[in-house]
Amino acid sequence: MLENVYFIVGPHGVGKTYFINEVRKERELLHLDTGPIIRDVHSRSKSSLPFGEWMKYGETCFGKDFSNIVLLKRMEQLLLENNYNGQDLFITGNRTIAGINYMIEHLNISNPVIIYLDSSFENLKNNYETREQLSLSDKQFAEVINEEKKRGLADLKKYVLDNPDKCLYVYRENNEDVISDELIKKIRGFKNSQYVFKR
Repeated sequence: MLENVYFIVGPHGVGKTYFINEVRKERELLHLDTGPIIRDVHSRSKSSLPFGEWMKYGETCFGKDFSNIVLLKRMEQLLLENNYNGQDLFITGNRTIAGINYMIEHLNISNPVIIYLDSSFENLKNNYETREQLSLSDKQFAEVINEEKKRGLADLKKYVLDNPDKCLYVYRENNEDVISDELIKKIRGFKNSQYVFKR
């Protein structure tokens, strides 16, 4: 059974990696990012299919849980390779509550905490453009956000807000809103309360 597991979720450009790096200053943790992990599995498979087609083919052959099955197996290997011994485990990259629940069940995770990071549209857009080295109109970026919502992020956010006993919602208006020491300490001693951070 795994304990001290935190799913860090939220839209593109919200600062999930930044958040984890801030927590890492406080204590030892292991970070697993599902996006790079599954792309690494695709690369190791030496498939001639592009990633998107490989995913569709896998779902055709093995069902809708193909990506979860692949992720689970590789994550179990990574836990062994990293000599995981119960330190805090932070998992990023999930976009659906169904995917998170699959991991909770099959990795046998006890009392996980889901932390939803959110920010203003303008801040998300600026961060996304900087990271991807793009210049998008507001309409184009709205399409990026709406696609994420359709893929399950809207339902995930609703789940977090509806379950403050096991989830945290953290809002940053802009990049000057730092992740507070109070919040980082609260993660470790998380109890029955929702915490919304604004400077």
